[in-house]
Amino acid sequence: MRHYIDGEPALEKKQTHADRHQGQQNALVKAATAITKLESRLVTKERIRKHHIADAYKNLHQAFHWRLEHRSSFVEYMSNEGYDIVLCPTEADVLIASECQPQDAVVSCDSDLLFYKNIPTICRPVGPCKARQFVPYEKGVLLGDLGLSTTQLTALAILSGNDYINNIPHLAINTNAKLIKDMHGGKREESKDKVDC
Repeated sequence: MRHYIDGEPALEKKQTHADRHQGQQNALVKAATAITKLESRLVTKERIRKHHIADAYKNLHQAFHWRLEHRSSFVEYMSNEGYDIVLCPTEADVLIASECQPQDAVVSCDSDLLFYKNIPTICRPVGPCKARQFVPYEKGVLLGDLGLSTTQLTALAILSGNDYINNIPHLAINTNAKLIKDMHGGKREESKDKVDC
């Protein structure tokens, strides 16, 4: 098993990272407010309810950012412990997609990895923490259910918006899937589907 860790943020995702940074700053402000409320209730000996702690925890969690220097230190430590781990030059999904082989499966929370042409299976965590299971999603089954080729699936991911670009305004993923099918006359044979994305 190889572990992939995000490296430098991609320039193409500059807006996405800016939006995430703003969200983290907003979460920090909310976390500070929640913690102040907790402190106040402790001082006045008022009852602390579950939602008071949950508010602080949720916003602290959303504000967390794993800095590059910490990731680098983690990779160095894990490598010294004998793990096959790599700090990617940029986004991990790009390197994962380039190295993935037909017999491989990717374990990730990001289902969008299925949109990369070389990735055949993704195992995603499903359910609450205490009862979480990893469920495999096979691209072949997904393509059969959707009636799409691998290239059409990649085109659908691009048209429907992602971390790099916004979707076409007013068009949701179902509409985009229909447009792509109509454009290509339905699902084509994979042997004819040789366009690299």
